[in-house]
Amino acid sequence: MFSSMFLVSFVSATLWPLASEAVFLAYLHQNSDALLPLLMVASVGNTLGAMLMFELAYRSKAWVERRYGHSEGDMARWQNRLRCFGSPFLALSWLPLVGDFLPIGAGLLKMSRWTSYGWIAVGKTARYSMLSWLVY
Repeated sequence: MFSSMFLVSFVSATLWPLASEAVFLAYLHQNSDALLPLLMVASVGNTLGAMLMFELAYRSKAWVERRYGHSEGDMARWQNRLRCFGSPFLALSWLPLVGDFLPIGAGLLKMSRWTSYGWIAVGKTARYSMLSWLVY
C-alpha cells in the first residue's frame, strides 16, 4: 500500500498525469487508521517528484535557452516577475495542470533550491491534509 502510494504520488508530480488524490483517498477509505503514514508517504513522494522536475529544469537551463532561443533578457524578465511573488508562490504547485510547471519554471529561473523545496513541500502536504480533512 505505502510503496504504491509513494510511486503514484511521485510520478503524479512530474509531467505524467496520475490521480494521486484518488489513490490517497481509496487507501484512506480502506484503512482509515493509516491516515498519518499515508499523508506522510503521499506528501514526501509528491514533493520529491516536484523536486526532481525542479532539478531537471535547473540543470538544463543552458540547453533550454539554446533549444528555444530564450535570451538572458527574457529569463531575467521572467525571473523578476516571479520574484514579485517569491518562493511562497511554489506552495501552489499542488494545483492541477498549472502546478506541475511551477517547479520547472522556478528551476529554469534558478531560484533558491532549499527555499523552493520548502514551499513545494508546504503546498504538497497541505493538499493531502485538506483532502483527508474534507473527506474524514
